[in-house]
Amino acid sequence: MPTKAQSNFAKHRTQEAVALGLFFTAIFLCLAFFTHNAIDPSLSVATASSQVHNSMGLAGSYVSDLGITYFGLSVFWLPVAFLVLAAQLVKHRGFHEAGFRLCALLPMLLSFATLCTLLNVMPEWPAPNSIGNGGLLGKLLAVICSPMIGYAGTLLLMTLTFFTSFVWWTGYAFSDVARFSRITYSFVSMFAKYAYRGLRLSLLHI
Repeated sequence: MPTKAQSNFAKHRTQEAVALGLFFTAIFLCLAFFTHNAIDPSLSVATASSQVHNSMGLAGSYVSDLGITYFGLSVFWLPVAFLVLAAQLVKHRGFHEAGFRLCALLPMLLSFATLCTLLNVMPEWPAPNSIGNGGLLGKLLAVICSPMIGYAGTLLLMTLTFFTSFVWWTGYAFSDVARFSRITYSFVSMFAKYAYRGLRLSLLHI
């Protein structure tokens, strides 16, 4: 029967192995999504050309096409999510905490996809199709919710859902987010003040 120390050793090595896999998966997804090309061969694009522009090859082309088609801009959260999970496992936080974060990830992705559809911040993306910034799932949720609670209501609901699931996913409380926002604001204000003073002095000496 293995001792507690042996069990912990095996558990920690397993967590580190999974974390390493998540890290390389995050790098793969990041490169695949950022080098996505709408004319690459994929499930939604039939082409006679065998040329692939995606840096992750044909696999990257298929993965990026699926992710962007269904989740739109929201899919770029996935590499970040895997990196966060990898970091948690390296710290030996346990698989149960990682599972909880994964459960919070889906509503975060869906709500962000819906927000992207509603706001449509990049009208020409992803060219050349007309799915929209939130992908098929974001468009579907917007179509379902908008007639019931209106555009503004859908925007508020999805914003609340996103921030709530984001807090669950990161493990930080709203008070932590508010404190971080205040610190960031103070730092940016101080930097802007000194930069403005420096600019004024440099102009006076010209």
